[in-house]
Amino acid sequence: MALQLPIAGWLRYLMGVDDQGKPFELSDDPQIPALKEKMQGIVFGKPDSVDSVGNKLEGILGNAQLFGVDLYKTGRICQKRLCFQAKRNPP
Repeated sequence: MALQLPIAGWLRYLMGVDDQGKPFELSDDPQIPALKEKMQGIVFGKPDSVDSVGNKLEGILGNAQLFGVDLYKTGRICQKRLCFQAKRNPP
């Protein structure tokens, strides 16, 4: 759980909406456009939208350049709602 909570918060941040669903500007980071593109289809306040985008989050959570390791390979990430459940088998 210790790893999932900050990552869930960061993914929520990437949605670019506050707690009331109002958009806000993300910090200036050259990776933001690509990360936001991967988050397309996930809608604030609609948890089922995570299920409908399939493995889109794998491109973020499995990116060793972002985290220093493919988080799926650690076996600590799950990909469903706030707890993201890995769809592939860890090594």
